[in-house]
Amino acid sequence: MLSKKAKGNLQELLGRGFEVYDAVIRHIVIWKGKDSERELLIVFPDLYLRRENHDDF
Repeated sequence: MLSKKAKGNLQELLGRGFEVYDAVIRHIVIWKGKDSERELLIVFPDLYLRRENHDDF
């Protein structure tokens, strides 16, 4: 799952004709808030995009 900002950025790029062709994990973090006993696993990916249609060039 991506953050709201990352989702918006990705949706904009997809709308401009890009597609995600690969993704790799850059970092994995376990986050625990100060006032919480709950731990969250957070994955930071690198997304690789390319244009779906190269006829625009």
